Amino acid sequence: MFFDSVAEIPQIAEKIGFSIFEIEKSLIDNFDLKNARFLSPNEKGKITVDMVKDFLSATNTKQTSPVFFVVKKAEAMDVEPANIMLKTIEEPKENYHFIFLSENLSALLPTVLSRAEVYVLRQKTDFSAPVVASEEAKALAKRLIAATDSTLPALSRDIAKKKDRLFALSVVSAAIEMSYKSFFLTKNPKFLQKLPNLLTLHDNLERNGNLKLHLIADML
Repeated sequence: MFFDSVAEIPQIAEKIGFSIFEIEKSLIDNFDLKNARFLSPNEKGKITVDMVKDFLSATNTKQTSPVFFVVKKAEAMDVEPANIMLKTIEEPKENYHFIFLSENLSALLPTVLSRAEVYVLRQKTDFSAPVVASEEAKALAKRLIAATDSTLPALSRDIAKKKDRLFALSVVSAAIEMSYKSFFLTKNPKFLQKLPNLLTLHDNLERNGNLKLHLIADML
C-alpha cells in the first residue's frame, strides 16, 4: 500500500501491531517520534542479537497508551536477530506498535516481510518504470513468477545452463522487482504470493548456494 508523507507513519502504525515502511535513507536517518524507542545499525552496519535483546527489554511493562518501537534500516538484521524480534512481534501486547523502516523492501528477510503490513512512500518509486535487466533475464523472470511445479524443473535448467550466478541473480532480482511493481500498480495480492520464495532464493544464491538445487527447492 502507498502512503504520501512520513508524517503519516505513526497514524498508520497505530492501527496495527507491526508495519514496514520503505522510505529513502535521508528520511530514515531523520525520522523521529516522540516517546518512541529506536534501534539503528551499529558502526559495522549490523543489528545484532544483543542489540535486539536490549531493544526488546522495554516490552515487559503494561501500557495504557500507544508505544512505538522503531527499527531503522531493518534490512541490517540477519536471520538470528530477526527471529528473536519476530517472537515478540508475532504476539504484541496491547498498545505496543513496531515500525520497521527500510530503504529496500527486497533486502528484508522473507520471514519479516510475510508478517507485516507493508507500505511504500508514493513519491519514492515510479512503479511504471521498466525493469532494468537484459531482455533474456526479464523473459526468464516472467517465467519464474508464473512457474508451476511441473514447469519449474525445465525453467531451472534454462537458467542454470549459463553457469553464471550473476545472471541467475539478475533473473531473480527482476522477478522480485516485477512482483512488487505489479502489486503496487494493481493492488492484486496474487503478485505477492511467490515473493517470500523469490526472496529466499535470492538470499541463497547470494550466499553461493547450489544454483540448480535452490532454483527448484526454494520455489516449490
